[in-house]
Amino acid sequence: MIRKPAALKAVCTLEGSVNALPSCISIVSWYMLIVNRLRRRFFYARNGVAAIADENGVWRTVSGRKVFIKHGQSLSDAMRESGKFGTTQEESAYDRLIGKEYTGVRGQAAIDKLISEKQGHVKEAFYRDDIGEIDLIWGDSTVGLCHIIKEREARGISGKKFTDGLSDVIEKGVAFPGKDPDRLNIAYKGKVAVITFDLRDTETTALLTAFHTKK
Repeated sequence: MIRKPAALKAVCTLEGSVNALPSCISIVSWYMLIVNRLRRRFFYARNGVAAIADENGVWRTVSGRKVFIKHGQSLSDAMRESGKFGTTQEESAYDRLIGKEYTGVRGQAAIDKLISEKQGHVKEAFYRDDIGEIDLIWGDSTVGLCHIIKEREARGISGKKFTDGLSDVIEKGVAFPGKDPDRLNIAYKGKVAVITFDLRDTETTALLTAFHTKK
């Protein structure tokens, strides 16, 4: 049973307490995250994507086909293993987007690794208590680190300089909802990182883009 709205009211109505503000912001972020995730689950249920938990993983219906995803297994690997998606154009496009997986790096080291390789992805590159694990992809001109760097450089900003400390934005920033219920914004020291919960309709939580806040 969710009781955060009552807690939110109690915190936000405290008078004369400056220290109550961070708690209020945290509770707002938590509450909106829950609301957004519930909306996201409704969206997937309405559009034919459902998941049923199992002790060894989860059964998910994707485009009318049941796929079993083992714990720790990626959706693309599960789709390929099922034999039901191996030749689909959709899977090939997603595989090309995420590319090779790199391991053994997290946080800023994961960012630097993908910038060096200019390809691939790192699973669980970041972690936040209010979101959980967040993947990082090099991506393309529309999403991921490649997109972030190209957009900044098109504005005369050094992509490398902008991405320095980007992990701090993701891990230390204040989260707040955006217009899209499947995304969450995180602000920190003049930068905003945007997290998506459904990267290319796969329910993968990953860094979508990032930019400077408007002055």
